[in-house]
Amino acid sequence: MLSLYHQDFGLSSITAVKIRLRLTLILALTVSLAATRCSGSASAQPAPSYTPTTNEPPQTMTTLSPPEAGFELIDPSSKVMGADGDADPFKPTVEEMMQTGASAMHDEDFEEAIQQYKEVLSHDPDNVSARNNLAVCQKRAGHAAEAVKNLEYALRLHPNQAELHNNIATAYLAQGDFDNAMKSCYRAIGLKPDYPKAHYNLAHILVLRGDYNAAVNEYEEALKLSPDDADYHRDLGEALERLSRFDDALLEYKAVQRSGDNSVPLLLRVARCFKQSEKFADARATLSKILEREPKNVEALNQLGVVLWKLGQTRDAALTLEDALKIEPNYAQARNNLGIVFYGLKQYDDAVSVWKQALTLKPDYSAAHYNIATALYQAGQYQQACDQFKLCLKFSPEDAFAYNNLGLAQLKLSQTEEAIQDWRKAIELDPDLAQAYINIGKALHQKQSGAAHTK
Repeated sequence: MLSLYHQDFGLSSITAVKIRLRLTLILALTVSLAATRCSGSASAQPAPSYTPTTNEPPQTMTTLSPPEAGFELIDPSSKVMGADGDADPFKPTVEEMMQTGASAMHDEDFEEAIQQYKEVLSHDPDNVSARNNLAVCQKRAGHAAEAVKNLEYALRLHPNQAELHNNIATAYLAQGDFDNAMKSCYRAIGLKPDYPKAHYNLAHILVLRGDYNAAVNEYEEALKLSPDDADYHRDLGEALERLSRFDDALLEYKAVQRSGDNSVPLLLRVARCFKQSEKFADARATLSKILEREPKNVEALNQLGVVLWKLGQTRDAALTLEDALKIEPNYAQARNNLGIVFYGLKQYDDAVSVWKQALTLKPDYSAAHYNIATALYQAGQYQQACDQFKLCLKFSPEDAFAYNNLGLAQLKLSQTEEAIQDWRKAIELDPDLAQAYINIGKALHQKQSGAAHTK
């Protein structure tokens, strides 16, 4: 069976790995016992299904900034000594410089804060508070490697300080060193099991690694210890979305709203969950609220176009997506979605044209390659369809549906062995993909029947 899908709207902040949530609508094209042909009417067209993925490549999620322990380490204050060993009344004390650094940090004047903490360390190299806070400032100022060095120094002095392990985990994460970041989080939790920030940071790392179930567990541990933290609820909601647990995600987003956050980014997440739960009326109402506040919010327009399409209001969906593209002509997702709507209106040339425009904007856009391939298959251009399915797989190598449909195109070209290999790959990637089992079974039966006739 051949199915058409596309990308509608992405997860806004935890975007490391693409998610495809396919509906059961599929094209009624199967492999028959005697030959390959449409099992239904020859004019049957595919029913598109929407598949949200992240707006950007998986590395997007490295932009998340987990919290540091900050200024939790406070050493007794001491005097900055002069050359003769006596206190110099004209020089600030360590305590004063620490306070100045903290104030600069609060104002996000990281360079000033760094200067203050370095001054403290020039007189007292083993001041762990200054070294920790210097590292925090360096990490936030984009100097992660220097932050790691200072935290390693601090850990040599205080190896059992959970906050230091937590902070070095965030510095490792800023460097993209997930292994050491994870080890440091586990070490922090081992030293201080009731440390919510360490559980929260570990959850971030697990999300980046695609282990969403484990991430959910860590977010929940953090919330047990800090139940009113809106950030914890928000990020747990996004992890639950990754697991297609949309109703549970909505509960977390509602908890964030109860904290007073009714921001547009949060409402977009709520709308996305309503849409994925097929609560289209609720999704439409939420998106309308957003557009009342921000009429030119292209993500809201894009999502509304999808929802209208789902509600069967195809013409309105097309107009809404076109409005999004008038505001942001380079919005590849909206172009891809507009192609889906045109396809549903049987404006096939327009659909392919729009998908090609999406690929001009984003050549690695696997959904657009997939959709063009589907249209080419419908037009009987099987070699070109193969080429597009292969491009889709180049950018989404674990797409079982693309392998299944590539197999159908290969079979149309009498490349039976290649088709069987494609279906086997589809089954390897998705053992529950019934279409691939059906197709491989019929192709093998056809092959055996042909051999028997030859004899």
